Amino acid sequence: MAFPFNTGIPAANNNPSADQPIMQLNNVSSYGILDVDHVTYGIVNAGTHKSVTFEGTSLNPSLGADYYQLLPQQFPPLDPPTNVPGQYIEVFIENQPNTGSPIMGYLPFVKCIGSYLTINGGGNLTATVNSLNANLNGTSVNQNAMTGVITVTFAVPLIYNTYSIIFDAQTALIVTSIPTRTTTGFSVTGFPNRAGLLFQFMVI
Repeated sequence: MAFPFNTGIPAANNNPSADQPIMQLNNVSSYGILDVDHVTYGIVNAGTHKSVTFEGTSLNPSLGADYYQLLPQQFPPLDPPTNVPGQYIEVFIENQPNTGSPIMGYLPFVKCIGSYLTINGGGNLTATVNSLNANLNGTSVNQNAMTGVITVTFAVPLIYNTYSIIFDAQTALIVTSIPTRTTTGFSVTGFPNRAGLLFQFMVI
């Protein structure tokens, strides 16, 4: 990614018509630099970032060898007919080493945080203080009256079931509790079936 640029024009004593071809080249280079990471001129959302590209330790440009790129992705993707945004975002990382294939990774973002209390006889758990809940967007949390299994159902299914579940230390899990993840939610076995117990989780 090399962009030629002449800092000597327009020169004070030059005829503008003589400098015009070099000014045109400078203009093309300026546009090219913007276009690496930005939405450019004449397009909706012009000036916003479409990615953030970082140079690595080498000076070998072209995504060039030893460059890094951050790519925000929204899940589910924006639905053009309804313009409904996704429920969460991830930031994917791409690196092109000096040799070999590109390396991909991602930075997980918190998808939702929930804090609930169990109730007598099972059923839908009661959410605690709102400040402890975030991005739930209609997520339901239910406990089976017979088995004690708690099932969390996301309002919108996730793309993958590779998310992590982190339980707060106050959550009344026992040694034999087993969480099971799917794209539509997760369930936890071995949870005591009685009222007033905290069930707090974070999904990343």
